[in-house]
Amino acid sequence: MKILICGAGAVGQLYGGMFAAAGHQVSCYGSQGPVAPTEYRLQRIDGSQLVWHCHQVQQPSVVIVCTKAYQVETAVAELINQKLLLPTTHLVLLHNGLGPHESIAKRLNDETSLTLASTRQGALRLSPQEVKHTGLGATDLGLFQGPQRASDKILALFQQSIGDCHWHPNVLQPLWHKLLINSVINPLTARDQVTNGYLCGDDYQSEIIELCAEACDIANACGIDAQPQQLYRQVLLVAEATASNRSSMLQDVSAGRPTEIDYINGYLIKRAEHHGLPIAAHRALVAQLTDKQQG
Repeated sequence: MKILICGAGAVGQLYGGMFAAAGHQVSCYGSQGPVAPTEYRLQRIDGSQLVWHCHQVQQPSVVIVCTKAYQVETAVAELINQKLLLPTTHLVLLHNGLGPHESIAKRLNDETSLTLASTRQGALRLSPQEVKHTGLGATDLGLFQGPQRASDKILALFQQSIGDCHWHPNVLQPLWHKLLINSVINPLTARDQVTNGYLCGDDYQSEIIELCAEACDIANACGIDAQPQQLYRQVLLVAEATASNRSSMLQDVSAGRPTEIDYINGYLIKRAEHHGLPIAAHRALVAQLTDKQQG
């Protein structure tokens, strides 16, 4: 199968290598357009190394967008303009946060399948053409829009190539749950320039509890089952299990790059406004992080 990876960063290269190893023809599309044929290297968890070839971009059967959330809509528009996203193409969005899927769904033909995905695989980019697979994890995915016959094809592709995959009839449920956890851990660690484990300290608990309560109120208003106490426990479990990790948002702030906060906490704020719900704690957190970036 011909697969186009849009966004050849750490996750894009990780998945590209896995698809290539499973026998698929993989090509890449970057911020400057089609990526010229080249070799990539993937350091596997077991210590072995996979060298895989990025092919010349041809009409793909499947397009997987692995960019930052704020790049997704522009990337998809570019693919449509370049006629790389046809009505028969299967489109998969694999990124942090929520929001882009809503506008993209309106642009697609009814026959174009739109699958949303989220992964707990870990990857570290060592160089422009080399990535290290740093952690195993499940991939959650499900059909958001399009013909149901696409579901079997996409699930089979991911199960064959990626392994631990879970198909969800309501894919927004797991994506929301990841968003809720990220809406607490990412901005707090980025604001205070700390690793995840610091959030287990006593000084953070009252703020975390307030953030969890607001986030769950919004999720429930959007039809997503979320309980504040359960979310609070999940946040602390993730923070403890990844104690030495620097969140992606912390890494972005440290490097002076844009963050994805508009698609995490910002998405919660938009949903809260739509439902007329208060969201003071998340607003304050976004403002504090924005001030830090501008300062």
